[in-house]
Amino acid sequence: MKKAIIVDHLSYLNQLKNVSFTIQKGEIVGIIGGLNSGRLQITKIITGILKSNSGFVSVIDHDPYLKNCDFLQKISFIKEFRKVIKSALSPI
Repeated sequence: MKKAIIVDHLSYLNQLKNVSFTIQKGEIVGIIGGLNSGRLQITKIITGILKSNSGFVSVIDHDPYLKNCDFLQKISFIKEFRKVIKSALSPI
């Protein structure tokens, strides 16, 4: 399968240190963790809202921080939506 999201050695302020993971095309994932664990910062970096201090992030072969139109048309971000219906989400 094609890698849709690649996060490699990502760091951001004091909340994220050396975070790495890969999400394959078609996977639906959730990011869970305790208070101040960096969940929101990871999602903001993946969607291009924040720029990481270090590390590499690629979303559908794009640098999310550059926010090009092709990239923005292919992503969505749902924050704190408690009853998400699986069929309502379209995988990358």
